[in-house]
Amino acid sequence: MSDVAAEPASMPAAQATPPAHKPVSRILTVIWMAIALGIALQLVILGTKTAMGAPWPGLKWLPDLLNGVTWAIFVCAGVVLGTLASRARTAAMGLLGLISAPVGFSLAKGLQRGLQSMLDAPVDKIAPALYALCGVKAVEYACLGAVIGWLLSRSWARASHFALSGLAAGVVFGGINVWITAAVAKAKPPAVVGAAINELLFPIGCALVIYLATAAVRHITALNPQAALPEDPAADVGVPLA
Repeated sequence: MSDVAAEPASMPAAQATPPAHKPVSRILTVIWMAIALGIALQLVILGTKTAMGAPWPGLKWLPDLLNGVTWAIFVCAGVVLGTLASRARTAAMGLLGLISAPVGFSLAKGLQRGLQSMLDAPVDKIAPALYALCGVKAVEYACLGAVIGWLLSRSWARASHFALSGLAAGVVFGGINVWITAAVAKAKPPAVVGAAINELLFPIGCALVIYLATAAVRHITALNPQAALPEDPAADVGVPLA
C-alpha cells in the first residue's frame, strides 16, 4: 500500500524534470534543414547562372556547394543556439548572429578555396570586398537573430512573420552586398545574379528553418506523453503549435 501511495507523489517531480533532449532535437533539426536549404539554394543559383550563359562547371561546382552548405549550417545553427536562453533571448540570438555570421562566412570561404585548389579550379582571391561582405553579414544576422528571437516570444507570430523578417534583411543588407559584389568586386553578371538570389532567399530560408525547427520540436513534445515540461514554462512561449 505504501508503494502505491508513494507513486503518485513522485509523478510531479518527474514531470518537473527539464527535457534534456529538447535543445538537442532543436539544434539537430536546424542542422539538417540548413543542409537542405544550402543545397536547394546552390541548385537554384547553378541553374540561373547556366541559363544566363555561364559554362557548366561540372565537379568544379562542388566548392560552391560546400561553401553554401557550410554557411547555412553555421549561421542557422549559430542563431538557434540563442533559443536555449530562458532569459534575454532576443539579445542572445542577436549576439550569436553577430558572431556566427562572420565565423561561418570565413570558414565556408576557406573550405571553398581549399576544395577549389584540390580540384585545380580557379581559387577565389581574398580581396577587400570579402571583408566588406563579412562585416555587412555580421550586422545583418545580428539584426535578424534579434528579430527572430523577439518573434519566438510572441504568440501571434506565424511563419509569414518570420519570412517577412528574412525578406527585410535580404532587401536591406543583401542589397548592400550585391552592390559590393558588382561595384567593388567587379564580378561578372552571372555571379552578381547568383549573389542576388542567395542574398535575398537565404535570410528568408534561415528564418523559416528556425521557426519550423522550434515548432516541430514543440509538436513532438506535445504529442509525446512521456515528454517532460520545461523547467521554465516561459522559455518556449510564442511559437504556435498550429
